[in-house]
Amino acid sequence: MTVLAAVLAAALAAPAAPIDAAPPGAPAKAPATAAAVAIPAQGPEGLRALFERELPSLEKRSFRTATGITGQVEAAAAPGIERSGETSLLTIPLGTGEPLRCTFFPSRVDVGATLWRVAEGARTRTKLIAVQPVDVVAVDGSALVLAMLVYQVEGQSGPLAGLVKVAVFAHHTRSLLCLHDEPGYVASFGRIVKGLVGSLAGGGADERSGAKFRELSVFRIGGVAVGYGERDLYRGEHGAHLSEEYSAQILPRGGGDFIAMDGVSRQQSDRDDLLERATFVDVTNGELAARIALRRGEDGRTFRYDGEKDGKALQGTFTTKAGLSTDLWFARRFASSAPAPKGDVRHEHYSFTANPVAATPVVQRLEASGPRRSSMELGALQVTGELDAHGTFEKAEMPIGPTKLVIERVWSRGAP
Repeated sequence: MTVLAAVLAAALAAPAAPIDAAPPGAPAKAPATAAAVAIPAQGPEGLRALFERELPSLEKRSFRTATGITGQVEAAAAPGIERSGETSLLTIPLGTGEPLRCTFFPSRVDVGATLWRVAEGARTRTKLIAVQPVDVVAVDGSALVLAMLVYQVEGQSGPLAGLVKVAVFAHHTRSLLCLHDEPGYVASFGRIVKGLVGSLAGGGADERSGAKFRELSVFRIGGVAVGYGERDLYRGEHGAHLSEEYSAQILPRGGGDFIAMDGVSRQQSDRDDLLERATFVDVTNGELAARIALRRGEDGRTFRYDGEKDGKALQGTFTTKAGLSTDLWFARRFASSAPAPKGDVRHEHYSFTANPVAATPVVQRLEASGPRRSSMELGALQVTGELDAHGTFEKAEMPIGPTKLVIERVWSRGAP
């Protein structure tokens, strides 16, 4: 888990505001509403029964797209494949009123922006009642995000209710968007899509295979998975490190409203784990909110920033006492193989979310409540959690108003 991921708590507590985007998100068609159910005709018990329907396990059937992606999926009959440009549509018969449809993309998609476009497409034809994240699952280090949209339309006999299950899989070479518009089958949808994604192969070489360390953490509020953070760490020249981080958050606000945030950062550090250069991009609700490039000067203490946030240009410089720390700078000092720090460990850090035009002070210490228990103060943000043997947080929590955000590593490979 990274300090940068922890700073997202500040964004979680803030009102909706534009944040910057990674590569453009995938376009998403509006879900159909043909599977809506008449509430007056069914009554509360009948409606509940429809929304609680599930499917038994179905036969696994193989498929291959025109772009060379192969896999298996539970289906009641042979799935159909249709190519459209660089994307492929997989239609999966379930033996119910509506098939499950999945679209493959050849590059990474923004999870939050993709879900936002699906919801906006539905909003043009229906009344959204709720948008709810369901789960975040790690599939070989990539995030599969599950959510559902409850909607309502007016029919001749009264209001009609519908449920769209949505899954977005963010992958460098074979991203996936799956939709099923029919009340019920929530657990079945999750099972089928997880199995599908876990079986995928092909679609081009994944550059992350060359990373020295990879991790995926899930963000939870009140036990509900609301997002994730992914970090890939590469070895650079002369002891330097290159880090790429991706994140997404889906935050319901009631009444069918929600905030969808995506973030990407790329950072290069020197052999002392001090920051040399970085870029940060954030997107809120599918719109670019901020983009910042940061570069260290020859003196090692001065940094120049250049970019935009909330539609306003940001350009300037700021000076630090001894450069900017990275997450690895702190991790090296709290690794189990290093002498245990006595008292506070301090350095300046760059928090794009907290303050894009200046350094932010960071203080970390070991806590007496456990041998690997540690707390960190990043500006006004307080983080407390458990460190692994490498000195990075495995699990941490931080207060957000009356509740708390929990960030927990669910998958990792290699060593930082």
